[in-house]
Amino acid sequence: AGMHTIRLYNESPGVVIDKFVITTGVKKESYYGAPESYNTEYNRILSVLPEASNPARKQTGNITALFNPEFLIAAAAPGMSDVTLVNLTKADGVYTVVMALYDDDGNMLDVKFTPKNISADDAFTVFECSKPSAENAAEIQIMILKGEISEVTEDNTYEAVAPAMTVSVSDSKLFASYDNCYVYPMTRMNDYYGKESVCVIESDDGEIKYIRQNTVEEGTYSKVPFNGNGKHTLKIKIAGEEDIITETFNTIVNIRPDTDPTSETLYNWDFSTDQTSTGANVPVLGGPAVYDETNKCIRLTSEAKSGGSVTATFDDPISAAHGETIIIKTDIAYGHLSGKYTDYIIKDSAGNELVSSHINAYATGVQSIKVGGVEQLDGSASRPGMPSLGTGGTFNAKMFVTYTTEINFAADTITLTTH
Repeated sequence: AGMHTIRLYNESPGVVIDKFVITTGVKKESYYGAPESYNTEYNRILSVLPEASNPARKQTGNITALFNPEFLIAAAAPGMSDVTLVNLTKADGVYTVVMALYDDDGNMLDVKFTPKNISADDAFTVFECSKPSAENAAEIQIMILKGEISEVTEDNTYEAVAPAMTVSVSDSKLFASYDNCYVYPMTRMNDYYGKESVCVIESDDGEIKYIRQNTVEEGTYSKVPFNGNGKHTLKIKIAGEEDIITETFNTIVNIRPDTDPTSETLYNWDFSTDQTSTGANVPVLGGPAVYDETNKCIRLTSEAKSGGSVTATFDDPISAAHGETIIIKTDIAYGHLSGKYTDYIIKDSAGNELVSSHINAYATGVQSIKVGGVEQLDGSASRPGMPSLGTGGTFNAKMFVTYTTEINFAADTITLTTH
């Protein structure tokens, strides 16, 4: 009797609690469940549970099952060598795991068969499979067929008893999830209880960010505490086991795309022809800037020493979906006049400066490179190792500095590199 408090602690991401139904006697039937009970703070109206109606018990339509699977492929653990099946119907007998490799055109390159006797008493069964191998493989498919199949015989029924699992070869590795400073591995650890293990988290640049030894028990690797940023690899080495369990995760965005990455060029000018004009979607020259057909570049007129500009503005702002990046590359050759600066600026559709560079190839005074409005150089910095044209003013491809700006929407970063 009296006031009671129920506390919930989240062990796995994605869990949603709709309501609690607590009974002190016989549970009453209800389609939507019991209504919210009386509360002294915000629900002071007593609700009466409606009587449940009697639903139709007979089949009212002509329903035909298309496929009644006996098993479900629960996991294909590291390297796709072990396959775990869930026995949905207490089936028993001999079943075969088939692994087949295919190229981009769907041609089969290699196949391996692993038969095993399954008991109805086993809810889970692990097949230690022979993995096929072939060059130029694009995807691998795992099938579960009834009976022992390893060669052509009259007894082969080729009857599928589970939905197939088909994955890209490049994606045939496990992906851990990350949420609120915890990594949640996918690999089941049931078979390793009592064994010693070492868990390591490595960053993309090869640094060890986490290492700890554990005796594997129930819940040991249900979640791993980790506070870091970016892409990482989680590795678990079980003492006495040959393979290292390897899973990747991203603390910022942990989404695996359904398709392979693609790139699309939205605008490109190699200066082989004059594309300058007026208006949007074309390069617009300002001041004494001219197109140089001989040297394939934009430069100042022979009489001018400053004031030229080239601008490209687009009618429709360039946008990217979540997980995509925008890359802008520009070649700049710094002049040999010591008192002049070259500005490189990228603005968004609202006029905000995403990148701003104010550099003189010869000056030893203050230079400026801003990303997102934040200065990246200190006040004493000279030019950051950028070549100039030299006093002769002769154009040379090696004299150009390539500015590469990457706007990464997944990581919420802007990166400017020069070389």
